[in-house]
Amino acid sequence: MSESGYRIRLAVKDDCPQILNLVQELLTEIKLATSLVMTAAQLAEDGFPRHGPPAFTCHVAERRDVPGQLVGICLHYVTYSAHVGRTAYLEDLYVVPAYRGHRLGARLMAALADWARSHRCSRINFTLPDGNAMVRRFYRQLGAVDLTADGWHLHRITGDALSRLGDLHRPEGDEL
Repeated sequence: MSESGYRIRLAVKDDCPQILNLVQELLTEIKLATSLVMTAAQLAEDGFPRHGPPAFTCHVAERRDVPGQLVGICLHYVTYSAHVGRTAYLEDLYVVPAYRGHRLGARLMAALADWARSHRCSRINFTLPDGNAMVRRFYRQLGAVDLTADGWHLHRITGDALSRLGDLHRPEGDEL
């Protein structure tokens, strides 16, 4: 199928079960399959809430000949930097292996870049796992710069450490 056989669009709430399936495929591919705790219902609630802003935005690649069949996702959200302002954070970019080679990843990233500009984001940040030179080359070809060499490292607080840290919080006016 040619590049024109696919449509890039913003996800809708009804896409959430397929989006979650594609996230599961991605996690399986990068050997993190057991880390999925999200449900389609939670994804729908977070991305398409009745009140308040959505926690994320997702662009999807859909087959034109089978409307509603998703073959790629680009899930992202806005973060904030006090020195550069709004930043788009790419959480997940995935194209089903059978549909790779049609520039869908690049088209999803172009949709994210266009979205980021229209939402006044000054940059797109993301992390990549070690070991996949082809993926790193793909992002370099799009203009990405690997900041690891510049001394930046990703850190995470989760699970028991997150609970212990939260337990240290005191109501307003109390000192730590």
